Amino acid sequence: MINISKHKAQEINSTAAFSMADMRDLSSIKEDFDGVFCLGNTLAHVSGDVELKKVLTQFKEKGTHLLLQTVNYDRILAKQVKEFPVIQTAHLTFFRHYSFREDGLLDFKMEIEFPDTRQVVSGTNLLYPIKLARLKKALLETGWDVSGLWGNFDKDAWTEESPATVLAARRIRR
Repeated sequence: MINISKHKAQEINSTAAFSMADMRDLSSIKEDFDGVFCLGNTLAHVSGDVELKKVLTQFKEKGTHLLLQTVNYDRILAKQVKEFPVIQTAHLTFFRHYSFREDGLLDFKMEIEFPDTRQVVSGTNLLYPIKLARLKKALLETGWDVSGLWGNFDKDAWTEESPATVLAARRIRR
C-alpha cells in the first residue's frame, strides 16, 4: 500500500511522505505527518486498554489527524457473529471466523487458499474487540477529538448494525 501511495504521489508531483511501522512502536519514524491511517481492523491487535492508549498517544505524537477503521465490534459482540462472508478473487479465497473467549477477547481464525498452487495458509490471532464507547473514551484520554464517525467508507451513518467503525479525529491543541 505504501508503494502504491508513493507511486500515486509521484504521478501528481506531490511531496507527500509515507512511512510504515509497527503501531505499538513508532520510534523508528522520525517524521511528523498531517495524517495517520490505521485501517483494516489493525487496532484490534492491541492487548488491552493500556496498549490501546499507548498506540493512540504515539499516533498523536506523529500526526495531527487520524483515520481509524475497525470491524464494528458493537455488532459483533451483540450478535455473537462467528463468521464473515468469504472473500474470493481469481487469486485467493479468504475464510474468516471468530471464537468468543471467556476473558472477553476473540480468537480470529483465518484461512487463505490459493487455487493456482493449492497452497493453504492459516492462523489464529488474538483480538481485543474495541467497542465504540471504549474507543471514543480512549481517544479523548489520549488527546484526540472525534471529528467524524461512519459505518463504512461511503460515510453512511454509524449504527450498531454497521459493518465497520470508521472514525476521524483531530489532535487536541494544548
